[in-house]
Amino acid sequence: KGAAIAANLGYAKGPLSAGLAYWDAKDEPKANSQKSTRVWGSYTFGIVNVGLTWDQSAVAVLTPAKVETKRNAFSIPVRASVGPGTLMFTYTQAQDVKVNGTTGANTGAKMMVVGYDYPFSKRTSLGVSFANINNESNAAYGMFTGAALSNIANPVAGQDTRSLYVGLRHAF
Repeated sequence: KGAAIAANLGYAKGPLSAGLAYWDAKDEPKANSQKSTRVWGSYTFGIVNVGLTWDQSAVAVLTPAKVETKRNAFSIPVRASVGPGTLMFTYTQAQDVKVNGTTGANTGAKMMVVGYDYPFSKRTSLGVSFANINNESNAAYGMFTGAALSNIANPVAGQDTRSLYVGLRHAF
C-alpha cells in the first residue's frame, strides 16, 4: 500500500519536442519515498535528431533515521536515418550520489549505447544494440534491477556491465 503521483507534460511541434515529468511515491506508513524530476528536449536537423535529458532522482528511507540518497544524470541521445532504418547513439552520465547532502566519491557512471533499427514493414522491425556501463570505483549501476530479472544480483562496486540486444518487434 502507499500513494504515488505521476505527471508528464510534453510539447512537440515541427522539429522541436520538449517535456517535463515528475514522480513522487510513498509507501504505507509513509516510511520510504521516491521522487524523480526529468526534463528533456530534442531538435531534428534534417535526418538527424539530437536530444538532451536531465534527471534528478531521490530515495528516502525514514526509519530508523532518515537517509536520503540523491542522484543527477544527463543523457544525449542522437538518432539518424541511415538507409531504410535508424541508427541510434546515446551517451549518459550519472553524477556522484549524495547521501544526506554529502557527495560520495567515485559513485558516478557513464553509459554508451549504439544501435540500429531496421523496419521490415510499418508494424515489424528488427533491432540490435550494444550498451556499456562504465562504473566508477564505488558505483554499481546495472542494466536492469534485480527484480526485473528474477533477482539477479546487481554488479559489485566498480564492475562494468555490457548488454547486447537483438529483438524482433511486431505491433498488432
